[in-house]
Amino acid sequence: MSSSLLASRSLLTSRSLLASRSSFNSLPDINVRMRGILVDWLIELMEETLYLTINLIDMFLAVTQHVPKKKLQLVGVTALLLA
Repeated sequence: MSSSLLASRSLLTSRSLLASRSSFNSLPDINVRMRGILVDWLIELMEETLYLTINLIDMFLAVTQHVPKKKLQLVGVTALLLA
């Protein structure tokens, strides 16, 4: 695993970045239950987006003559953004 990936993981799991439940107290229109509904919706959306992304990648690869190995990740990210 690369050092930059390890650093990113470390940053994302840092306790100082994790929101506490009390942080919702400053948001009068949003509560913990609403956050849960949003997270459920995002998970559902991600599943649908994943299938569309894979379909776009497959369609692109079907009509493309050559994709260098080091450009395949770019194809994937582009398909994800389009999805």
